[in-house]
Amino acid sequence: MLREFLNEMRKKGWTQEAIAAKTGIRQGLISKLFNGADCYASTVIKIADAFNVSTDKVLSRDTPEKRKACVTLGTSNKPKS
Repeated sequence: MLREFLNEMRKKGWTQEAIAAKTGIRQGLISKLFNGADCYASTVIKIADAFNVSTDKVLSRDTPEKRKACVTLGTSNKPKS
């Protein structure tokens, strides 16, 4: 999900180093994210803010179809009784 966004940015000419500089996230973590590592919500927010996009866009949840495809781990989407 985050990996998809970062790969989109790579296709637009952004290097890991440039993304790190723009977001204030160390390059080592950016590298791990390109390889599919998990991260804190604060990291997603930093990336979204730096590129002026929504966190849904960063997490590739920017369409209803994509939101349906995303899995929420450890929680249920059903309201509690």
